Amino acid sequence: LGGVNHNISLTAIHGFNRSYSFRYTKPFSAYRKSWGYSLGAGYWSNHELWYITMNDKLNFLRIESQPIQRNFWSQFVLRRRLNYFNRLELTLGYGRTRIADSAARLDREGVMNYIYGLKRNYLETGISFVSDSRDQREYPSQGHLIRISAGNTLLNLNYSGPSGYQFEARVSRFTPLTPQWVLATGLVSRYRIDSRALTVNTLPYLFSRQFGYGSDYVRGYEPFVAEGAGMFLAKMAFRRAVLEGYKLKIKRGNVLNNYRTIPLNVWFNIFADAGRTIRPTILRRNYLNREWMLGSGIGMDVTAWYSAMARFELSRNRMGNWVFNISYINAF
Repeated sequence: LGGVNHNISLTAIHGFNRSYSFRYTKPFSAYRKSWGYSLGAGYWSNHELWYITMNDKLNFLRIESQPIQRNFWSQFVLRRRLNYFNRLELTLGYGRTRIADSAARLDREGVMNYIYGLKRNYLETGISFVSDSRDQREYPSQGHLIRISAGNTLLNLNYSGPSGYQFEARVSRFTPLTPQWVLATGLVSRYRIDSRALTVNTLPYLFSRQFGYGSDYVRGYEPFVAEGAGMFLAKMAFRRAVLEGYKLKIKRGNVLNNYRTIPLNVWFNIFADAGRTIRPTILRRNYLNREWMLGSGIGMDVTAWYSAMARFELSRNRMGNWVFNISYINAF
């Protein structure tokens, strides 16, 4: 409204599972040596709990009559722009997690290990260095993105409960090889420790999740998850522009004028991924977190309106299985 790119977002989902949130973001005021920030809060509840891994897949605990978990979160992020490409971020967050007593009666050991009990509040602090020179945020073809961060999560503020510490590095690079071909590479490494003890088995399940969440997975292993204290993930893809700069025009129908022209880009991919957990969580009937996960395949990425993307991928994993996957999250 004011032409200064301030952003306010509201979410309201009401029904069987509920989610309500608010976030306000103020961008940097200059290309260097300026401040920006965002603040938000929200509440969500659902009737399923991802509380344990069995046969290398998520196992859900479900209660129909009442929400199995209720969560409140709040977060403040202060950003300092150092120059056009680099910035620092300081994060402060507070939240509460409540799990229904009836869930513990169904599987007490698994539920109590989810986050050290049924009722927990937490305080999160973190610092990150970010270097971003990508030519486009949603689907870049040149530049890099580097994010190095460290954080602390303190559970049970009333009596100084255990703390969890996390260290993470993410590096993505996009190198043009020819006018049509681009090499995309990515490396992710993360490690978590717990002040309660140094053995990985003491990590609560919520903090031990590594592979299979968001874009942190080896292609070819999309149906599976793996837990441990840390992880290492490497991705590589050769991308070729099949259709670039094409504009699809809609002549008829009840479509707003601004959306009658759809910019389309299509990229063909040949990719290979490798990943492994560090100090895996030892659970019965789970094996993937104790070995290297290797996957390769081909894919097609389609972008519309520059920011909407869909990835269609066919990959083969180390076990010899073929997996077809459709995703709306950038692999890098």
